[in-house]
Amino acid sequence: MLTHVPVTPKVGPLRQSVKLGKPAEGRTYFIFFANPGKLIKPGTKATVSIGEFVMPGLVVQ
Repeated sequence: MLTHVPVTPKVGPLRQSVKLGKPAEGRTYFIFFANPGKLIKPGTKATVSIGEFVMPGLVVQ
């Protein structure tokens, strides 16, 4: 199932941007994902893929 990153008129995309092109080691970054229909519930395991990066088995909070 694919979800999208919400974009609000005043705030813009609800995710962080990396100014120098790649994430820095030791830093924490975030992305909010839309969950229309509330199909993904807390405790569900999910796979997140961003470009070539894939992180399977994350537990939704």
